[in-house]
Amino acid sequence: MTQLLEQALKAAQNLPQAMQDDLARMMLMFSKVEQFPILLSQEEDEAIARAENSAEKGLFATEEAIAAVWSKPRKSPEA
Repeated sequence: MTQLLEQALKAAQNLPQAMQDDLARMMLMFSKVEQFPILLSQEEDEAIARAENSAEKGLFATEEAIAAVWSKPRKSPEA
């Protein structure tokens, strides 16, 4: 095992259990040992249901609405 992986595992021990499980799933997926289904939060599941419902009704964003979203300044992930 590399020193970097050992360091990452030690750091992960201090994370909440749910985050440790998420990291373990990612490591297993990257190593192709086992594939787990992606677990969505209730909010994410509801958002997908709303999007599917809108799509079934033919309600899609206009090109203008999409352009407006892309024209907004985006914050960097570190901000």
